[in-house]
Amino acid sequence: MACTAGKADPCRDCPVRRTGFCGTLPDGLRRRMSGFALPAVHGSDHWLWDPEDGSGPVTVLRRGYLRLLRYSVDGRRLITGIAGPGAVIGEILPRRGRYEVECATEVSLCTFARAPFEHLAAEEGALRRAIRRERGRALDALHGHIWMRGLQTPEERLAVFLVRACEMLPFQRLPSGGGVLALVVPRADIADLIGTTRETISRLTHRWQDEGLMSIPDGTHLVIHDPDGLARRGGLGPRGSEKDLPPDAAPEPWSRDATGQTATQRRYL
Repeated sequence: MACTAGKADPCRDCPVRRTGFCGTLPDGLRRRMSGFALPAVHGSDHWLWDPEDGSGPVTVLRRGYLRLLRYSVDGRRLITGIAGPGAVIGEILPRRGRYEVECATEVSLCTFARAPFEHLAAEEGALRRAIRRERGRALDALHGHIWMRGLQTPEERLAVFLVRACEMLPFQRLPSGGGVLALVVPRADIADLIGTTRETISRLTHRWQDEGLMSIPDGTHLVIHDPDGLARRGGLGPRGSEKDLPPDAAPEPWSRDATGQTATQRRYL
């Protein structure tokens, strides 16, 4: 479902061609969908989707990150999730998700008019199955978010976020077993998502730095020296295992193939 040109395969240059939602589709179906995909690039804070418009387009995120949010009756912003490359937005909870979608960073995406998308889904079982799988992923992330906000302390919530962020935000593995995590989404979004403040995030990360769990080279990177120790701070087992988590909140596998890439990449936080 990429938008780049190419006679044989218009999707050939898409960064999520083999991952995320698109990676679950047969090549022929993906090429068929590329025929009515519309490319778009938006800057950060661009408002993307109206929650009341059930006829709006379906969007596949190619690059960048989106924030899913609601506003309380007193006007407070409530971020309910962050979607990353490979995620599909607008079809997961159609006509029921009363949330807005904004660009947390600059994004590149493909949009599909709803009518032809739904017509194709009615014809193609592979597309219907891919939608069901993506709905399951999004709901698992939402259940985990509810569990985290309702039962954990701010320290545990931040630790869980960072563990899961290593599967979604840019993360470079180091030979020591840790890695460098790039916090490309705004700190304000992270604080809102986990129900704390930027000041609390700064205090906790500097305390963990003093304890040797991580280093803070600059304002947008964390060098995580002890991933297992960080996972334990969040009540998780080693490297985000399912220990101590309710079934719906279990994180995705951390297993990696011979190239060092994750076998299952998280698309929602």
